[in-house]
Amino acid sequence: MADIKISQLPAATTPLAGTEEIPLVQSGTTKKATVSQIIAGATGGVTAVTGTAPVVSSGGTTPAISMAAANGSTNGYLTSADWTTFNSKQPAGSYLTNGGALGTPSSGTATNLTGLPLTTGVTGVLPIANGGTNASTAATARGNILPSYSGNAGKVLAVNAGATDVEYIAASGTGSVTSVDVSGGTTGLTTSGGPITAAGTITLAGTLAVANGGTGTSTPALVAGTNVTITGTWPNQTINSSGGGSMTYPGAGIANSTGSAWGTSYSTTGSGTVVALATSPALTSPIANQINDTNNAQILGLSPTASAVDYVTIKNGIGTGVPLHVYADGSSTNIGLHIQPKGSGLVTISDGTDFNKGIRFRSSGSASSAVTLLDAVSTAGRVVTLPDATTTLVGRDTTDTLTNKTLTSPVLTTPILGTPQSGNFSTGTFTWPTFNQNTSGTAAGLSATLAIASGGSGQTTAQAAMNAFAGAVTSGSYLRGNGTNVVMATIQAADVPTLNQNTTGSAGSVANALTAGTGISFSSGTTYNGSAAITINNSGVTAYPGSGISVSTGSAWGTSLTAPSGTIVGTTDTQTLTNKTFTGYTETVYALSGTAIDPANGTIQTKTLGANTTFTESLADGQSVVLMINTSTYTVTWPTITWINTAGSGAAPTLEASSMNVVVMWQVGGTLYGNWVGSA
Repeated sequence: MADIKISQLPAATTPLAGTEEIPLVQSGTTKKATVSQIIAGATGGVTAVTGTAPVVSSGGTTPAISMAAANGSTNGYLTSADWTTFNSKQPAGSYLTNGGALGTPSSGTATNLTGLPLTTGVTGVLPIANGGTNASTAATARGNILPSYSGNAGKVLAVNAGATDVEYIAASGTGSVTSVDVSGGTTGLTTSGGPITAAGTITLAGTLAVANGGTGTSTPALVAGTNVTITGTWPNQTINSSGGGSMTYPGAGIANSTGSAWGTSYSTTGSGTVVALATSPALTSPIANQINDTNNAQILGLSPTASAVDYVTIKNGIGTGVPLHVYADGSSTNIGLHIQPKGSGLVTISDGTDFNKGIRFRSSGSASSAVTLLDAVSTAGRVVTLPDATTTLVGRDTTDTLTNKTLTSPVLTTPILGTPQSGNFSTGTFTWPTFNQNTSGTAAGLSATLAIASGGSGQTTAQAAMNAFAGAVTSGSYLRGNGTNVVMATIQAADVPTLNQNTTGSAGSVANALTAGTGISFSSGTTYNGSAAITINNSGVTAYPGSGISVSTGSAWGTSLTAPSGTIVGTTDTQTLTNKTFTGYTETVYALSGTAIDPANGTIQTKTLGANTTFTESLADGQSVVLMINTSTYTVTWPTITWINTAGSGAAPTLEASSMNVVVMWQVGGTLYGNWVGSA
């Protein structure tokens, strides 16, 4: 019945006998009833019949209906006598009368005519430009008036965006749901109340299985794992850490542990390979602002200068002949080297065997920015021996008072001598020079300090003198050559050389050892001597993600995804899915250009016939295709199909020429079945 339209059914024999059956819907269910049952169950009936003029009724349930003849004042039926009168008013002929009928002219052109009998007086077709369809059939008229059919198979007409015309658009899905039911499947849930054919409620019951995101039990409870205790009862349970403390994540980057807490993480910017320092890696152009010792205390600070081009190079040596070197280097032609203590500290050059022995420099007594230059002009190696006393050195060109000095074979050129306190002259001829210096008193009794400009320090203490010579005592600055003078300045980034010395060997003299903090243990010992790597192990509590497939936010564990009981499905893998429900999926629509019906191209296929066509197919068991054939008068030859039609006729359908025909094909057990759904 569903395969045949009502318009295709044969006409019933009348009058009806009353035993004929008619389908009807009662309480949402399709049922049958005879014509007699329908008439007997009908309420009400004809109780009176009236007529509207000129029709006259005698009234009652079996009235006599009549109509009087029309006259000059009353409407009615036309009598034969009156018809004869009207028919005799104008005989047939080829002439015009005012208000009369138009005959058949032999020639000429008629304009501005009314009353033209189009059904009998016009031949040919009326063009669209003259208000016609330019067609003699309805199908051709639709093709002439509507937008082109080409390329618009399966589409519907709609008003365009400007509301100026109609156009074809893709048709949305249509149809009606006649029954809805729900199955719990393998979820552990049960349902009741279905199927629903009109209105109703489907109720869920049972316990959702773990594999489907549930707990699998109606009385869930948390289970304590390693280093965890749980108190209370569900759902008010408390999770407590029983060892190692809770997990605290380090900052973003490479984690840096202090042994008892997370330190500042190392940046992961840049590229390259992460190496262990125990392997003595070669660092090429590292960027650092300080270097720490094995106790993580700063041992060297690096202070950058913008756009620096000069730097300090430290060169290793080979014994006494090739000593270690610390020198200024860079692209500048003349580069100074500035060494500066902090505060009242002093610069000391120590002895090689006893670092407590050495020579210290102090310039704190110097005026601001005053620098003392020690200028050697030796032509060979020289040794300058300083006196073993706290004293002030005498300048060759300065005016000084000497106390307790013995001059051995001096050569005095026009000296100016004062009055000596004691002494004697050897016998012989002696010529006294002119004595005009002020030699009274001692050096300790000078009334003022000797200025730097006069060869002194201008200060009364060694520290003050060093401060004066340095020119400044700025914190964090050092004595540094600038190419012209030695001045106080900060160490520049370029002053620090690239650390690329040969560090091969064993630092066996390093006495420091690593200390294990909370949750940390070591492998291969704890003493770091460079001969072997030390493995650091986390023996504390590990924070595990929730049960299932782990999801990380980058700083913590997110909510885990439910782990399937079977193999995880890949988006590009060829796998067999069992008991899966697909929602919101879209079937592929394929415009069939040839004659081979292949479900691999799409499960919904459209075909516009251009000639008599013989289809082939390649469906496998479990596959189906919906084929939509556009309006056509061509003959279709189908592959071997068992047709499921009304009354099991098994005959191929006769396609309708004026509508789109829809055919469904599917294969089960090697047999290809087909059904003509209908046309639209």
